[in-house]
Amino acid sequence: MHSSNDLVSGYADQTIMDASECVTANNKEIMKQTTILLRLIKLLDTYGKPRNTYDSLVGRIAGKLDTCLDIWTLYLRKDQEELAASSLELEKAMDDREVLEIKRNVGEIGDEEYRLKIAALDWSIEHLKVKNHQMENSVKAMSTLHNQLEPEYVEEIKQVTQSNYQNIRGLELGTELTEMIIKNITRLAETLK
Repeated sequence: MHSSNDLVSGYADQTIMDASECVTANNKEIMKQTTILLRLIKLLDTYGKPRNTYDSLVGRIAGKLDTCLDIWTLYLRKDQEELAASSLELEKAMDDREVLEIKRNVGEIGDEEYRLKIAALDWSIEHLKVKNHQMENSVKAMSTLHNQLEPEYVEEIKQVTQSNYQNIRGLELGTELTEMIIKNITRLAETLK
């Protein structure tokens, strides 16, 4: 038979796993779109481009990458905020436990009340510790997006940013598309720090 603690923990674990699967799928899509975009930019920079064909292709890829990076940013921010809130909740529960101990020691509460309240606090503390550990791992995994990129692309992103995006501007893809690509590469470069 499962206790209510096991059931609640199981539901929380499943929710975190579902979100983790979404994050993993999004990260894979970011890697795929980044790889395609960087390869295409390299090809266009090396061989030039037929005007009509590649503008729409580069635009679609840059648009998908932009959307994936937006999703990544939202997940990361949400996880960071949730971790901060959960950490404060854990801290408060631990403080409440100390106060309860003091109240018991000075005789302000009886043994029965103490046992009931301490059991609830201990459950909350344990649950929050597990949740915080999972959230810390999630934030760490999200923050290390660059670890999933192949080293050659990491280097290429660094080179593009160090050259102040001159090779991107030289492709003459149009102002809006060029700015979208620069924005995407800048966002990727920020994850490399």
